[in-house]
Amino acid sequence: MSLLSVSRLAAPTAFAVALLAGCTTAPDGFGTGALLSTDYFGDTDVVGFHSEVSNVSCAGEPIVPNSWAFNVNLADNIFPGMVTHVETVPDPDPDSRHLGADLFVSLEPGCYVVQATPAASLDTDDSAVWTPSADCSTVSSDSIEVVDGWTTEAPVLVSQCVGDPIGALDQTVVLNHPPVISVTIDEKYNYECETVEACVTVYDEDDDPLEISFSKLSGPAHFSLDQGTAEVIGFEAGHRIWRQCAQITTRFTASYEYDITVWDLGPQGRFEDVTGQDSHDYLHFPVHTNWVEEPLCFDAGGNLVEAPGVDITRAPGCSWTDSETYYCSGNYAVDPVVASYLCDGSDLIEEALYPSCD
Repeated sequence: MSLLSVSRLAAPTAFAVALLAGCTTAPDGFGTGALLSTDYFGDTDVVGFHSEVSNVSCAGEPIVPNSWAFNVNLADNIFPGMVTHVETVPDPDPDSRHLGADLFVSLEPGCYVVQATPAASLDTDDSAVWTPSADCSTVSSDSIEVVDGWTTEAPVLVSQCVGDPIGALDQTVVLNHPPVISVTIDEKYNYECETVEACVTVYDEDDDPLEISFSKLSGPAHFSLDQGTAEVIGFEAGHRIWRQCAQITTRFTASYEYDITVWDLGPQGRFEDVTGQDSHDYLHFPVHTNWVEEPLCFDAGGNLVEAPGVDITRAPGCSWTDSETYYCSGNYAVDPVVASYLCDGSDLIEEALYPSCD
């Protein structure tokens, strides 16, 4: 995502004299800072911004409409860089890293709006020569008042990448990228009341703060979903690596579908709520809860124990269908021949169902 910061400047003396003489002079505009030729953070096609500055009425007074266009390369700064102006709401989190551009332009006093469009190519000597970015969106400012003798810095604009619509008088632009996730599940097939652990590993190209949510999309009611706390587990290529896990306990024999969604955040909350364009990553995954008797067997002492290598732990307080209830209660569609073999009335004949461990 890009930020474009607009500086509103007073016209220099020569320009003021030209206005008093009734002349029309195009303002001088240029990008501040050294130049950066690529978006090396997010690998988008953005190399700079094409900005259009238009005059508007401040308080309903009549004006002669006019506009000016400028092409500005990306700056070699990383924003916000501990610059208070760039950290103001709704701009990036102070600990994040964004690329952007800056247009500094002299104008006669009055009110103006700025529209900034990320460019995939541009000619800084000819504002008519440029091509729009296919990756990042156009953004526009509110009315900006230029006051005689002062540089007025407008709030930073945010251009959301991988989307449509973008956004300069000192109007800074930074790029924003959605977070990227990977998911692991310790057990996709489980027993009733057996807990499954799902973990998400997340990083954000801009190192923004993150919001992580686990939720159930389909299936009957589960027993519990306990979402843990996100922890930093590493740091790579300028961004933190986060990990967060959830303990999911299903209750009934069925297929469930769950979702993990991660959003990147700014001071006002989710970036996509500020920009109106998607900036999140997600993954849907299934958990299949089966019913079949647990893998048990009789040891040398005649005790019924878990088969070698088996470890099935049921969540405390969660009730499940045991083998005796399933085969012998008459409440399930068990083949009568099977039930007569395995059951003595409502009692399970364990020796008929479970083998020896040897």
